[in-house]
Amino acid sequence: MEVEEPLSNRISPRRRKMNNDPNHEAKLKVMRPNEGFSEMLQTSFVDFEYGPAELNLYDYIAEEARFLWTNAKAYFILKQESEPQKRILLLHTQEENIREMCREHFKFDLNSTTFSKEQLRSESQHDYACVFYLGKQFWNLMQTANAQQLKEVIRNVKRSHIFIITDSETQKEHAINVCRENKICPLKHIFSTESDKSPLYNKMYEILEVQITSLLGDLHSRASTRSVRHLTLELEELCGKLQSRKKKPKRSFTKQCIALIKDAYDVGCVGYRLCGNALYIFEDEKTSANNPKRLQIKKSIQEAFDGNVFYKPLHEVISPQCAIACGGSIGKITGETGTIGIFGKLRTNEASKPEEESIVAISSGHVIDADSDAFVPSRGNVGTCIWPFPSSNNMFDVSVIKINTSFINSLRRFILNENVTLTQISEQDLTNRRVFKFGATTGRTNGFVNTFEDCELYGEKVLVIKPQRSKNAVFSDEGDSGAVVLTRKDDKLHAVGVIYGDFDSRDFKSVHGKESSAVFLKNALNRFMEATKQEILLDKI
Repeated sequence: MEVEEPLSNRISPRRRKMNNDPNHEAKLKVMRPNEGFSEMLQTSFVDFEYGPAELNLYDYIAEEARFLWTNAKAYFILKQESEPQKRILLLHTQEENIREMCREHFKFDLNSTTFSKEQLRSESQHDYACVFYLGKQFWNLMQTANAQQLKEVIRNVKRSHIFIITDSETQKEHAINVCRENKICPLKHIFSTESDKSPLYNKMYEILEVQITSLLGDLHSRASTRSVRHLTLELEELCGKLQSRKKKPKRSFTKQCIALIKDAYDVGCVGYRLCGNALYIFEDEKTSANNPKRLQIKKSIQEAFDGNVFYKPLHEVISPQCAIACGGSIGKITGETGTIGIFGKLRTNEASKPEEESIVAISSGHVIDADSDAFVPSRGNVGTCIWPFPSSNNMFDVSVIKINTSFINSLRRFILNENVTLTQISEQDLTNRRVFKFGATTGRTNGFVNTFEDCELYGEKVLVIKPQRSKNAVFSDEGDSGAVVLTRKDDKLHAVGVIYGDFDSRDFKSVHGKESSAVFLKNALNRFMEATKQEILLDKI
């Protein structure tokens, strides 16, 4: 029997690979009327990284809670049931292709989803959402004896934790009739492909909250040491996020207040970030100095905001992180460096021939300005920057560097050798979503998008990214500016942002570690194309 992957392996910084056990491939085995259903049943735990947007917060909190549990276990003997588990227990027949089912029903990215075979044990101390995927053979040949066997299989599982997945509405109706007659599970727990999966997702959140609460209770029984208080504080914050998931937050940040801040751009108020009941306004000191309107605008903003308002110089808040390779270093002769996020081809018009297209490297807008030579350590001058022109707010631009033809054949243009998609993902779907990047300083790191609806600079939204602490202490560091922020969704690799820097002010250093800032890549490329009437066709990454 294949055992579950050890926790130490699951949290190690490596790319996950799918279980290639042939038992998990589709097998066509027809169930005869007199054949026992239980003999065909297999159990698999499914652990995912990139899933539907509804589970973004679940993914983030489960990873954080597991990280804290691992830290606590180094000091204390903890109850088994207090370990946060980010898994679905899938019960299926041998004939089914569970990989395809997970993609179709849950939008789990198969490159990062693991399947581990494991028997359902009555002594298990953990609660799981148990999903049955039995296929059309089972429902078409359903008999009273099989229904009784199904009830026997799930005798150790809470009825409220059982869900049934079907491939069609017809199968769903069969399942509803069987479950109604035999009281197997609530009828709203029976889904077809297009059904709303909210009951399942809500149960997963509920189970996770119970596990974290159990861990909190375990820690509260210990002596109140500094480490216990620190762990407890973080876990209580995670519980608060789970409990407020369905509550509409009270907004102290009004449209009137936002309008006042935007009207103050010309007097040096270039952005803001809302953190609870504290509003931080970022100032361009050169513009704001000695401006007579400044005091009156500050007074108006304070009157419109129900909370504390703080003003911070922008340079104190966001610090830029500045072989010729994707993910490698590039910069100015002065020594300031960033990361080559991705390569591409520059087209001057639609009629351009392939031989007329220049190869360009993309980095962060602050790394290098137009008409400046670009340098790579040990290679010297490798090209010339053609965009952006120097500006105080070029953080929303990308640097476009035309590579000298003599270096083109020696470029290392790919890391994953995968196509990237630039389709804009909605703010709702990006919030708390898992992302990763390849930087010149820190290499591959993983993180989660923080809520960014309350953070804006120069009139544009900014991505705020917190590190996945079980894998890396920071998401980005000095020299990583320009790295492309990636995520997986709908079987595609999406390039959503470009690293600019990190929030360096002590006001924003949360318990989750130093946060990184990034700008939206699609918006930055659109700005370049609109200004220059040229198009960039991105390479693979």
